Amino acid sequence: MRTNRRRGAALLIACLVCFTMLAACSGEGLMRWGAASPDGGAPVSPPVIPRGGTEFNVEADIDVGTDLVSVKEPPDVETDPNVVVWVVYSPEGKAWQEPLNGILRSKAAPYTVRIVNYFSTEDDFTGKPAEEVAALLTQRRDGGEQTDVISVPMQSGQDMSMSPYVTAAGRGLLLPLDDLLTSARGNELIQSIPARDLARSQIDGATYGISVHRRSVTATAYDKAYLERHHISVDQLSADPFTNEALFQKVRDTEPGSIVPYAYNTDPADALGLWRVTESIVYTPEGRFRNLFELPEFRTYLARLYDWEERGLISIPWAGSGGARNFVATTALVQTDEVFEGDYVYHVGAGKDIITDVVFIPNMRQAQVAPYWGDSQNGVAAWSRNQTYAFDFLTRLYTDRDIANLIQYGVENQTYTLEDGVAVYRGRSTWQWMRENFTNSLLAYPQATAAQDSLGYQERYYELCEPYIPDGFRFDPAPVAEELAAVRSAYYQNPDGISSSTRQIRTLMLLASPSWEADVEDISARLKEAGIDAVIAEAERQLAAWRQRRGA
Repeated sequence: MRTNRRRGAALLIACLVCFTMLAACSGEGLMRWGAASPDGGAPVSPPVIPRGGTEFNVEADIDVGTDLVSVKEPPDVETDPNVVVWVVYSPEGKAWQEPLNGILRSKAAPYTVRIVNYFSTEDDFTGKPAEEVAALLTQRRDGGEQTDVISVPMQSGQDMSMSPYVTAAGRGLLLPLDDLLTSARGNELIQSIPARDLARSQIDGATYGISVHRRSVTATAYDKAYLERHHISVDQLSADPFTNEALFQKVRDTEPGSIVPYAYNTDPADALGLWRVTESIVYTPEGRFRNLFELPEFRTYLARLYDWEERGLISIPWAGSGGARNFVATTALVQTDEVFEGDYVYHVGAGKDIITDVVFIPNMRQAQVAPYWGDSQNGVAAWSRNQTYAFDFLTRLYTDRDIANLIQYGVENQTYTLEDGVAVYRGRSTWQWMRENFTNSLLAYPQATAAQDSLGYQERYYELCEPYIPDGFRFDPAPVAEELAAVRSAYYQNPDGISSSTRQIRTLMLLASPSWEADVEDISARLKEAGIDAVIAEAERQLAAWRQRRGA
Protein backbone atom coordinates (compact mmCIF):
# COMPACT_ATOMS: atom_id res chain seq x y z
CA MET A 1 0.00 0.00 0.00
CA ARG A 2 1.48 3.28 -1.09
CA THR A 3 1.31 6.32 1.17
CA ASN A 4 1.96 10.02 0.70
CA ARG A 5 3.60 12.23 3.30
CA ARG A 6 1.68 15.43 4.03
CA ARG A 7 2.85 18.46 5.88
CA GLY A 8 0.67 19.86 8.60
CA ALA A 9 -1.16 17.87 11.21
CA ALA A 10 -4.42 16.35 12.28
CA LEU A 11 -5.58 18.10 15.42
CA LEU A 12 -7.52 16.69 18.33
CA ILE A 13 -8.79 18.38 21.45
CA ALA A 14 -7.91 16.05 24.29
CA CYS A 15 -11.40 15.10 25.33
CA LEU A 16 -14.15 12.91 23.96
CA VAL A 17 -16.40 15.02 21.76
CA CYS A 18 -19.68 13.31 22.52
CA PHE A 19 -23.40 13.73 22.79
CA THR A 20 -23.24 16.60 25.28
CA MET A 21 -21.69 18.85 22.63
CA LEU A 22 -23.86 17.68 19.74
CA ALA A 23 -26.53 20.32 20.17
CA ALA A 24 -24.74 22.74 17.85
CA CYS A 25 -24.87 20.43 14.85
CA SER A 26 -26.23 16.93 15.44
CA GLY A 27 -29.69 18.35 16.00
CA GLU A 28 -29.35 19.96 12.61
CA GLY A 29 -32.05 17.75 11.15
CA LEU A 30 -34.73 19.43 13.23
CA MET A 31 -35.75 22.50 11.30
CA ARG A 32 -38.88 24.41 10.34
CA TRP A 33 -39.82 25.41 7.45
CA GLY A 34 -33.92 46.53 -12.74
CA ALA A 35 -33.97 48.52 -9.69
CA ALA A 36 -34.76 52.22 -9.55
CA SER A 37 -31.83 54.47 -8.78
CA PRO A 38 -31.49 55.69 -5.19
CA ASP A 39 -32.64 59.18 -6.13
CA GLY A 40 -35.84 57.87 -7.70
CA GLY A 41 -34.68 58.53 -11.25
CA ALA A 42 -34.30 56.16 -14.15
CA PRO A 43 -33.25 52.57 -13.44
CA VAL A 44 -29.54 52.12 -12.96
CA SER A 45 -27.93 50.95 -16.18
CA PRO A 46 -26.56 47.41 -16.02
CA PRO A 47 -22.77 47.40 -15.79
CA VAL A 48 -20.38 45.57 -18.05
CA ILE A 49 -17.85 43.30 -16.35
CA PRO A 50 -14.76 41.95 -18.13
CA ARG A 51 -14.54 38.17 -17.91
CA GLY A 52 -11.73 36.15 -19.35
CA GLY A 53 -10.74 38.90 -21.79
CA THR A 54 -14.32 39.35 -23.05
CA GLU A 55 -17.17 41.49 -21.87
CA PHE A 56 -20.61 40.50 -20.78
CA ASN A 57 -23.62 42.35 -19.49
CA VAL A 58 -24.22 41.09 -15.96
CA GLU A 59 -27.91 41.88 -15.86
CA ALA A 60 -28.56 40.38 -19.27
CA ASP A 61 -26.42 37.37 -18.45
CA ILE A 62 -28.25 36.45 -15.28
CA ASP A 63 -31.58 37.94 -16.40
CA VAL A 64 -32.48 39.61 -13.13
CA GLY A 65 -34.67 42.25 -14.74
CA THR A 66 -35.92 45.24 -12.81
CA ASP A 67 -38.61 43.58 -10.68
CA LEU A 68 -37.12 42.94 -7.27
CA VAL A 69 -38.39 40.09 -5.14
CA SER A 70 -39.49 41.43 -1.78
CA VAL A 71 -42.36 40.58 0.50
CA LYS A 72 -42.28 44.06 2.02
CA GLU A 73 -40.73 46.89 0.05
CA PRO A 74 -38.89 49.21 2.46
CA PRO A 75 -39.83 52.89 2.15
CA ASP A 76 -36.32 53.87 1.09
CA VAL A 77 -33.14 51.83 0.81
CA GLU A 78 -30.18 54.12 0.41
CA THR A 79 -28.02 52.06 -1.94
CA ASP A 80 -24.55 52.61 -3.28
CA PRO A 81 -24.81 50.85 -6.66
CA ASN A 82 -21.06 50.23 -6.71
CA VAL A 83 -20.96 48.48 -3.32
CA VAL A 84 -22.18 45.03 -2.30
CA VAL A 85 -22.99 44.88 1.41
CA TRP A 86 -22.31 41.42 2.83
CA VAL A 87 -23.82 40.63 6.23
CA VAL A 88 -21.84 37.91 8.04
CA TYR A 89 -21.76 36.37 11.51
CA SER A 90 -18.04 35.66 11.86
CA PRO A 91 -15.91 37.81 14.16
CA GLU A 92 -13.21 37.46 11.50
CA GLY A 93 -15.39 38.94 8.78
CA LYS A 94 -14.09 42.50 8.89
CA ALA A 95 -10.52 41.23 8.41
CA TRP A 96 -11.52 39.78 5.02
CA GLN A 97 -12.75 43.08 3.58
CA GLU A 98 -9.50 44.75 2.49
CA PRO A 99 -7.80 41.71 0.89
CA LEU A 100 -11.13 40.63 -0.63
CA ASN A 101 -11.51 43.97 -2.39
CA GLY A 102 -7.90 43.66 -3.56
CA ILE A 103 -8.82 40.37 -5.25
CA LEU A 104 -11.94 41.91 -6.79
CA ARG A 105 -9.94 44.87 -8.14
CA SER A 106 -7.37 42.56 -9.66
CA LYS A 107 -10.16 40.80 -11.53
CA ALA A 108 -11.84 44.01 -12.71
CA ALA A 109 -15.01 43.60 -10.69
CA PRO A 110 -17.02 46.85 -11.00
CA TYR A 111 -17.95 46.91 -7.32
CA THR A 112 -16.40 46.63 -3.89
CA VAL A 113 -17.69 44.68 -0.91
CA ARG A 114 -18.45 46.13 2.49
CA ILE A 115 -18.71 43.55 5.29
CA VAL A 116 -20.92 44.11 8.31
CA ASN A 117 -21.66 41.80 11.23
CA TYR A 118 -24.99 40.80 12.70
CA PHE A 119 -23.61 40.74 16.20
CA SER A 120 -21.43 42.95 18.37
CA THR A 121 -19.79 40.42 20.71
CA GLU A 122 -18.02 37.15 20.07
CA ASP A 123 -20.41 35.33 22.41
CA ASP A 124 -23.19 35.95 19.90
CA PHE A 125 -21.52 34.16 17.00
CA THR A 126 -21.96 30.56 18.15
CA GLY A 127 -25.64 30.38 17.33
CA LYS A 128 -28.79 32.42 17.69
CA PRO A 129 -32.45 31.38 17.77
CA ALA A 130 -34.12 31.61 14.39
CA GLU A 131 -36.59 34.26 15.49
CA GLU A 132 -33.79 36.54 16.67
CA VAL A 133 -31.91 36.20 13.37
CA ALA A 134 -35.10 36.91 11.41
CA ALA A 135 -35.78 39.93 13.61
CA LEU A 136 -32.30 41.34 12.96
CA LEU A 137 -32.71 40.95 9.20
CA THR A 138 -36.22 42.39 9.29
CA GLN A 139 -34.89 45.37 11.22
CA ARG A 140 -32.29 45.97 8.50
CA ARG A 141 -34.95 45.71 5.80
CA ASP A 142 -37.53 47.92 7.48
CA GLY A 143 -34.83 50.42 8.48
CA GLY A 144 -33.79 50.81 4.86
CA GLU A 145 -30.26 49.49 5.48
CA GLN A 146 -28.49 48.33 2.34
CA THR A 147 -28.11 44.57 2.49
CA ASP A 148 -27.15 42.56 -0.57
CA VAL A 149 -25.59 39.22 0.35
CA ILE A 150 -26.62 37.48 3.57
CA SER A 151 -24.75 34.74 5.38
CA VAL A 152 -27.48 33.12 7.46
CA PRO A 153 -26.14 31.97 10.84
CA MET A 154 -26.02 28.37 11.92
CA GLN A 155 -28.86 26.87 13.86
CA SER A 156 -28.63 27.50 17.58
CA GLY A 157 -27.84 24.44 19.64
CA GLN A 158 -30.27 25.59 22.31
CA ASP A 159 -33.13 26.03 19.83
CA MET A 160 -33.18 22.82 17.85
CA SER A 161 -36.69 23.33 16.53
CA MET A 162 -35.89 26.01 13.98
CA SER A 163 -33.33 26.86 11.34
CA PRO A 164 -32.60 30.57 10.79
CA TYR A 165 -32.24 29.78 7.08
CA VAL A 166 -35.67 28.20 6.78
CA THR A 167 -37.22 30.94 8.91
CA ALA A 168 -35.60 33.74 6.88
CA ALA A 169 -36.73 32.17 3.62
CA GLY A 170 -40.23 31.71 4.97
CA ARG A 171 -40.40 35.39 5.96
CA GLY A 172 -39.50 36.50 2.45
CA LEU A 173 -36.08 37.82 3.50
CA LEU A 174 -34.10 35.76 0.97
CA LEU A 175 -34.33 35.96 -2.81
CA PRO A 176 -35.28 32.67 -4.57
CA LEU A 177 -32.23 31.77 -6.66
CA ASP A 178 -33.56 29.10 -9.01
CA ASP A 179 -34.13 31.41 -11.99
CA LEU A 180 -30.68 32.94 -11.53
CA LEU A 181 -29.12 29.49 -11.40
CA THR A 182 -30.39 28.79 -14.93
CA SER A 183 -28.31 31.68 -16.30
CA ALA A 184 -24.78 31.38 -17.68
CA ARG A 185 -23.36 32.86 -14.46
CA GLY A 186 -25.55 30.55 -12.41
CA ASN A 187 -24.30 27.57 -14.39
CA GLU A 188 -20.73 28.47 -13.38
CA LEU A 189 -21.81 28.30 -9.77
CA ILE A 190 -23.61 24.99 -10.24
CA GLN A 191 -20.57 23.45 -11.94
CA SER A 192 -18.36 24.35 -8.98
CA ILE A 193 -20.29 22.51 -6.28
CA PRO A 194 -21.63 18.95 -5.93
CA ALA A 195 -25.26 18.52 -6.94
CA ARG A 196 -26.00 16.91 -3.56
CA ASP A 197 -24.90 20.07 -1.73
CA LEU A 198 -27.13 22.20 -3.93
CA ALA A 199 -30.09 19.87 -3.33
CA ARG A 200 -29.63 20.22 0.43
CA SER A 201 -29.97 23.99 0.15
CA GLN A 202 -33.50 23.60 -1.20
CA ILE A 203 -36.59 24.20 0.90
CA ASP A 204 -39.60 22.41 -0.56
CA GLY A 205 -37.95 22.47 -3.99
CA ALA A 206 -36.85 26.13 -3.96
CA THR A 207 -33.27 27.37 -3.50
CA TYR A 208 -32.70 30.37 -1.24
CA GLY A 209 -29.04 29.86 -0.35
CA ILE A 210 -25.80 28.11 -1.24
CA SER A 211 -23.64 26.02 1.08
CA VAL A 212 -20.77 23.55 0.64
CA HIS A 213 -18.92 21.65 3.35
CA ARG A 214 -16.10 19.15 3.19
CA ARG A 215 -17.38 15.74 4.28
CA SER A 216 -15.46 13.77 6.89
CA VAL A 217 -14.86 10.12 7.64
CA THR A 218 -13.11 8.45 10.54
CA ALA A 219 -9.55 7.25 9.93
CA THR A 220 -7.43 4.94 12.04
CA ALA A 221 -4.05 6.55 12.72
CA TYR A 222 -1.20 4.08 13.36
CA ASP A 223 2.02 5.14 15.12
CA LYS A 224 4.79 4.77 12.54
CA ALA A 225 7.54 4.32 15.13
CA TYR A 226 5.81 1.31 16.61
CA LEU A 227 5.11 -0.18 13.18
CA GLU A 228 8.76 0.18 12.16
CA ARG A 229 10.03 -1.18 15.46
CA HIS A 230 8.01 -4.35 15.00
CA HIS A 231 8.41 -4.59 11.21
CA ILE A 232 4.70 -4.14 10.46
CA SER A 233 3.94 -2.90 6.97
CA VAL A 234 1.03 -0.66 6.10
CA ASP A 235 -0.35 -3.43 3.88
CA GLN A 236 -1.03 -5.46 7.03
CA LEU A 237 -3.25 -2.79 8.52
CA SER A 238 -6.92 -2.00 8.11
CA ALA A 239 -9.10 1.07 8.45
CA ASP A 240 -11.26 -1.05 10.76
CA PRO A 241 -9.11 -1.57 13.88
CA PHE A 242 -11.18 -4.56 14.97
CA THR A 243 -9.69 -6.59 12.11
CA ASN A 244 -6.23 -5.91 13.60
CA GLU A 245 -6.90 -7.60 16.92
CA ALA A 246 -3.70 -9.69 16.76
CA LEU A 247 -1.61 -6.50 16.53
CA PHE A 248 -3.25 -4.98 19.59
CA GLN A 249 -2.95 -8.23 21.53
CA LYS A 250 0.79 -8.18 20.81
CA VAL A 251 1.04 -4.63 22.16
CA ARG A 252 -0.86 -5.55 25.29
CA ASP A 253 1.27 -8.64 25.95
CA THR A 254 4.72 -7.26 25.11
CA GLU A 255 4.47 -3.71 26.41
CA PRO A 256 1.88 -3.83 29.22
CA GLY A 257 1.10 -0.48 30.82
CA SER A 258 3.56 1.53 28.76
CA ILE A 259 1.49 2.01 25.62
CA VAL A 260 -2.23 2.06 24.80
CA PRO A 261 -3.01 -0.48 22.06
CA TYR A 262 -6.02 1.43 20.67
CA ALA A 263 -6.72 4.93 22.01
CA TYR A 264 -10.39 5.46 21.31
CA ASN A 265 -11.72 9.00 20.96
CA THR A 266 -14.90 8.73 18.90
CA ASP A 267 -18.43 8.92 20.25
CA PRO A 268 -19.71 5.35 19.73
CA ALA A 269 -23.02 6.69 18.45
CA ASP A 270 -21.24 8.51 15.64
CA ALA A 271 -19.06 5.56 14.68
CA LEU A 272 -21.97 3.84 12.97
CA GLY A 273 -21.91 6.16 9.98
CA LEU A 274 -25.57 7.13 10.45
CA TRP A 275 -27.34 10.49 10.33
CA ARG A 276 -27.82 11.44 13.96
CA VAL A 277 -30.84 13.70 13.67
CA THR A 278 -31.06 14.41 17.41
CA GLU A 279 -29.12 13.11 20.39
CA SER A 280 -31.25 9.97 20.48
CA ILE A 281 -32.80 9.61 16.99
CA VAL A 282 -30.90 8.39 13.94
CA TYR A 283 -31.85 7.95 10.31
CA THR A 284 -30.74 4.59 8.88
CA PRO A 285 -29.80 3.43 5.37
CA GLU A 286 -33.13 1.58 5.29
CA GLY A 287 -34.82 4.98 5.19
CA ARG A 288 -36.21 4.87 8.73
CA PHE A 289 -35.93 7.00 11.84
CA ARG A 290 -34.94 4.90 14.86
CA ASN A 291 -34.29 5.18 18.58
CA LEU A 292 -30.49 4.99 18.81
CA PHE A 293 -30.58 2.98 22.02
CA GLU A 294 -32.83 0.32 20.47
CA LEU A 295 -30.70 -0.03 17.37
CA PRO A 296 -29.09 -3.51 17.21
CA GLU A 297 -26.01 -2.10 15.44
CA PHE A 298 -25.40 0.34 18.29
CA ARG A 299 -25.67 -2.33 20.96
CA THR A 300 -23.41 -4.68 18.99
CA TYR A 301 -20.79 -1.97 18.59
CA LEU A 302 -20.92 -1.09 22.29
CA ALA A 303 -20.54 -4.78 23.17
CA ARG A 304 -17.39 -4.97 21.07
CA LEU A 305 -15.95 -1.81 22.62
CA TYR A 306 -16.61 -3.01 26.17
CA ASP A 307 -15.17 -6.42 25.37
CA TRP A 308 -11.95 -4.82 24.12
CA GLU A 309 -11.83 -2.49 27.11
CA GLU A 310 -12.15 -5.42 29.51
CA ARG A 311 -9.35 -7.29 27.70
CA GLY A 312 -7.02 -4.28 27.78
CA LEU A 313 -7.04 -3.64 24.03
CA ILE A 314 -8.73 -0.26 24.07
CA SER A 315 -8.93 2.75 26.34
CA ILE A 316 -9.66 6.46 26.39
CA PRO A 317 -6.39 7.62 27.92
CA TRP A 318 -7.37 11.23 28.57
CA ALA A 319 -10.69 10.31 30.18
CA GLY A 320 -9.06 9.25 33.46
CA SER A 321 -6.61 10.77 35.87
CA GLY A 322 -3.61 9.26 34.16
CA GLY A 323 -3.62 11.78 31.34
CA ALA A 324 -2.57 11.10 27.77
CA ARG A 325 -0.15 8.30 26.98
CA ASN A 326 1.46 6.81 23.91
CA PHE A 327 -0.69 4.69 21.61
CA VAL A 328 -0.29 2.30 18.68
CA ALA A 329 -3.51 3.40 17.01
CA THR A 330 -6.16 6.06 17.49
CA THR A 331 -8.91 7.72 15.50
CA ALA A 332 -9.05 11.00 13.59
CA LEU A 333 -11.40 12.81 11.24
CA VAL A 334 -10.15 13.21 7.66
CA GLN A 335 -11.59 14.45 4.38
CA THR A 336 -10.02 11.95 2.03
CA ASP A 337 -10.25 8.29 1.06
CA GLU A 338 -6.50 8.00 0.42
CA VAL A 339 -3.95 6.50 2.82
CA PHE A 340 -1.37 9.12 3.84
CA GLU A 341 1.27 9.92 6.44
CA GLY A 342 1.36 12.95 8.68
CA ASP A 343 1.50 14.33 12.20
CA TYR A 344 -1.18 13.58 14.75
CA VAL A 345 -1.48 16.35 17.34
CA TYR A 346 -3.68 16.60 20.37
CA HIS A 347 -3.67 19.28 23.00
CA VAL A 348 -3.53 18.27 26.64
CA GLY A 349 -3.28 21.71 28.18
CA ALA A 350 -2.06 25.24 27.62
CA GLY A 351 1.03 24.99 25.48
CA LYS A 352 1.13 21.22 25.82
CA ASP A 353 0.86 19.22 22.63
CA ILE A 354 1.60 15.58 21.91
CA ILE A 355 2.76 15.05 18.32
CA THR A 356 3.03 11.59 16.79
CA ASP A 357 4.13 10.55 13.29
CA VAL A 358 1.35 8.32 11.98
CA VAL A 359 -0.16 6.59 8.96
CA PHE A 360 -3.82 7.55 8.41
CA ILE A 361 -6.09 4.88 6.90
CA PRO A 362 -9.55 6.34 6.15
CA ASN A 363 -12.62 4.22 6.84
CA MET A 364 -15.38 5.06 4.36
CA ARG A 365 -17.77 2.94 6.42
CA GLN A 366 -17.53 5.37 9.33
CA ALA A 367 -18.73 8.64 7.84
CA GLN A 368 -19.51 11.63 10.03
CA VAL A 369 -22.96 12.19 8.55
CA ALA A 370 -24.27 15.75 9.08
CA PRO A 371 -26.21 16.71 5.94
CA TYR A 372 -26.96 20.30 6.89
CA TRP A 373 -24.07 21.37 9.13
CA GLY A 374 -26.30 23.71 11.12
CA ASP A 375 -27.97 24.90 7.89
CA SER A 376 -25.76 27.96 7.46
CA GLN A 377 -26.35 29.32 3.96
CA ASN A 378 -25.29 32.29 1.81
CA GLY A 379 -27.98 34.04 -0.21
CA VAL A 380 -29.18 37.32 -1.67
CA ALA A 381 -31.35 39.73 0.31
CA ALA A 382 -34.85 39.92 -1.16
CA TRP A 383 -34.91 43.72 -0.66
CA SER A 384 -31.49 44.36 -2.21
CA ARG A 385 -31.42 46.96 -4.97
CA ASN A 386 -28.09 45.51 -6.04
CA GLN A 387 -29.30 42.00 -6.81
CA THR A 388 -27.27 41.80 -10.03
CA TYR A 389 -23.99 42.51 -8.32
CA ALA A 390 -25.08 40.56 -5.25
CA PHE A 391 -25.57 37.38 -7.29
CA ASP A 392 -22.29 37.99 -9.09
CA PHE A 393 -20.49 38.20 -5.75
CA LEU A 394 -22.32 35.15 -4.41
CA THR A 395 -21.14 33.28 -7.51
CA ARG A 396 -17.56 34.41 -6.92
CA LEU A 397 -17.70 33.11 -3.33
CA TYR A 398 -18.19 29.62 -4.80
CA THR A 399 -16.20 29.79 -8.04
CA ASP A 400 -13.14 31.95 -7.31
CA ARG A 401 -10.22 30.00 -5.85
CA ASP A 402 -8.43 33.11 -4.56
CA ILE A 403 -11.49 34.22 -2.62
CA ALA A 404 -12.00 30.71 -1.25
CA ASN A 405 -8.40 30.59 0.02
CA LEU A 406 -8.69 34.05 1.58
CA ILE A 407 -11.81 33.23 3.55
CA GLN A 408 -10.72 29.71 4.46
CA TYR A 409 -7.14 30.57 5.48
CA GLY A 410 -6.54 34.32 5.40
CA VAL A 411 -3.50 35.94 3.78
CA GLU A 412 -0.67 33.67 2.63
CA ASN A 413 2.53 33.97 4.69
CA GLN A 414 0.63 35.96 7.31
CA THR A 415 -2.06 33.64 8.66
CA TYR A 416 -1.04 30.48 6.78
CA THR A 417 1.74 29.02 4.69
CA LEU A 418 1.60 26.77 1.66
CA GLU A 419 3.80 23.70 2.03
CA ASP A 420 3.87 21.10 -0.75
CA GLY A 421 0.45 22.25 -1.91
CA VAL A 422 -1.06 21.94 1.57
CA ALA A 423 -2.28 24.92 3.61
CA VAL A 424 -0.86 25.08 7.13
CA TYR A 425 -2.30 27.56 9.62
CA ARG A 426 0.07 29.83 11.51
CA GLY A 427 -1.28 29.65 15.02
CA ARG A 428 -4.81 28.73 16.01
CA SER A 429 -8.11 30.52 15.80
CA THR A 430 -11.26 29.66 17.70
CA TRP A 431 -13.19 30.34 14.51
CA GLN A 432 -11.26 28.21 12.01
CA TRP A 433 -14.00 25.58 12.00
CA MET A 434 -16.57 28.19 10.91
CA ARG A 435 -14.84 29.56 7.83
CA GLU A 436 -16.15 27.08 5.29
CA ASN A 437 -19.66 28.36 6.05
CA PHE A 438 -18.83 31.43 3.93
CA THR A 439 -17.22 30.05 0.79
CA ASN A 440 -16.48 26.95 -1.29
CA SER A 441 -13.90 25.08 0.77
CA LEU A 442 -13.61 22.47 -2.01
CA LEU A 443 -11.89 25.13 -4.15
CA ALA A 444 -9.44 26.14 -1.43
CA TYR A 445 -6.05 24.56 -0.87
CA PRO A 446 -6.36 21.21 0.91
CA GLN A 447 -5.30 20.84 4.51
CA ALA A 448 -3.15 18.00 5.76
CA THR A 449 -6.12 15.68 6.26
CA ALA A 450 -7.99 16.53 3.03
CA ALA A 451 -7.97 15.06 -0.45
CA GLN A 452 -5.99 16.82 -3.17
CA ASP A 453 -8.97 16.39 -5.48
CA SER A 454 -11.60 17.65 -3.04
CA LEU A 455 -14.50 17.68 -5.51
CA GLY A 456 -13.74 14.14 -6.70
CA TYR A 457 -13.53 12.89 -3.10
CA GLN A 458 -16.81 14.61 -2.22
CA GLU A 459 -18.60 12.86 -5.07
CA ARG A 460 -17.17 9.47 -4.02
CA TYR A 461 -18.15 10.18 -0.44
CA TYR A 462 -21.76 10.83 -1.38
CA GLU A 463 -21.94 7.67 -3.48
CA LEU A 464 -20.45 5.42 -0.80
CA CYS A 465 -21.49 7.03 2.47
CA GLU A 466 -24.74 8.93 2.01
CA PRO A 467 -26.73 7.44 -0.88
CA TYR A 468 -29.76 7.14 1.41
CA ILE A 469 -30.02 10.72 2.75
CA PRO A 470 -33.23 12.50 1.57
CA ASP A 471 -31.54 15.71 0.41
CA GLY A 472 -33.59 18.77 1.29
CA PHE A 473 -35.93 17.07 3.78
CA ARG A 474 -36.25 18.94 7.05
CA PHE A 475 -38.29 17.69 9.96
CA ASP A 476 -40.82 20.14 11.41
CA PRO A 477 -41.07 19.29 15.13
CA ALA A 478 -44.00 21.62 15.83
CA PRO A 479 -46.65 18.86 15.85
CA VAL A 480 -44.70 16.95 18.53
CA ALA A 481 -42.98 19.84 20.31
CA GLU A 482 -44.05 18.66 23.77
CA GLU A 483 -42.91 15.10 23.17
CA LEU A 484 -39.59 16.26 21.74
CA ALA A 485 -38.95 18.49 24.74
CA ALA A 486 -39.75 15.57 27.05
CA VAL A 487 -37.43 13.26 25.09
CA ARG A 488 -34.55 15.73 25.32
CA SER A 489 -35.19 16.14 29.05
CA ALA A 490 -35.19 12.36 29.49
CA TYR A 491 -31.97 12.03 27.54
CA TYR A 492 -30.19 14.44 29.85
CA GLN A 493 -31.85 13.12 33.01
CA ASN A 494 -29.86 10.86 35.33
CA PRO A 495 -31.50 7.99 37.22
CA ASP A 496 -31.17 9.91 40.50
CA GLY A 497 -33.26 12.75 39.08
CA ILE A 498 -30.42 15.22 38.65
CA SER A 499 -30.39 16.73 35.17
CA SER A 500 -27.45 19.10 35.52
CA SER A 501 -25.11 16.67 33.81
CA THR A 502 -25.22 13.66 31.53
CA ARG A 503 -23.36 11.45 33.95
CA GLN A 504 -25.02 8.15 33.01
CA ILE A 505 -24.69 8.60 29.25
CA ARG A 506 -21.24 10.10 29.51
CA THR A 507 -20.03 7.18 31.61
CA LEU A 508 -21.57 4.79 29.09
CA MET A 509 -19.85 6.42 26.12
CA LEU A 510 -16.51 6.65 27.94
CA LEU A 511 -16.54 2.86 28.30
CA ALA A 512 -16.64 3.26 32.07
CA SER A 513 -20.08 1.85 32.88
CA PRO A 514 -20.00 -1.17 35.22
CA SER A 515 -23.26 -2.38 33.68
CA TRP A 516 -23.50 -0.89 30.21
CA GLU A 517 -26.31 -3.18 29.00
CA ALA A 518 -28.51 -2.16 31.94
CA ASP A 519 -27.71 1.49 31.25
CA VAL A 520 -28.77 1.15 27.60
CA GLU A 521 -32.05 -0.47 28.65
CA ASP A 522 -32.67 2.22 31.26
CA ILE A 523 -31.98 5.09 28.86
CA SER A 524 -34.13 3.52 26.16
CA ALA A 525 -37.02 3.00 28.60
CA ARG A 526 -36.85 6.64 29.73
CA LEU A 527 -36.93 7.83 26.13
CA LYS A 528 -39.93 5.66 25.29
CA GLU A 529 -41.80 6.85 28.35
CA ALA A 530 -41.08 10.44 27.33
CA GLY A 531 -42.61 9.90 23.89
CA ILE A 532 -39.75 9.15 21.47
CA ASP A 533 -41.97 6.77 19.50
CA ALA A 534 -44.42 9.61 18.79
CA VAL A 535 -41.59 11.86 17.58
CA ILE A 536 -40.30 9.10 15.29
CA ALA A 537 -43.79 8.39 13.94
CA GLU A 538 -44.27 12.08 13.10
CA ALA A 539 -40.88 12.21 11.38
CA GLU A 540 -41.82 9.15 9.32
CA ARG A 541 -45.16 10.72 8.37
CA GLN A 542 -43.52 13.97 7.26
CA LEU A 543 -40.85 12.15 5.25
CA ALA A 544 -43.50 10.09 3.44
CA ALA A 545 -45.47 13.26 2.61
CA TRP A 546 -42.28 15.01 1.43
CA ARG A 547 -41.47 12.10 -0.87
CA GLN A 548 -45.01 12.07 -2.23
CA ARG A 549 -44.84 15.78 -3.05
CA ARG A 550 -41.60 15.17 -4.92
CA GLY A 551 -43.01 12.14 -6.71
CA ALA A 552 -40.34 9.91 -5.15
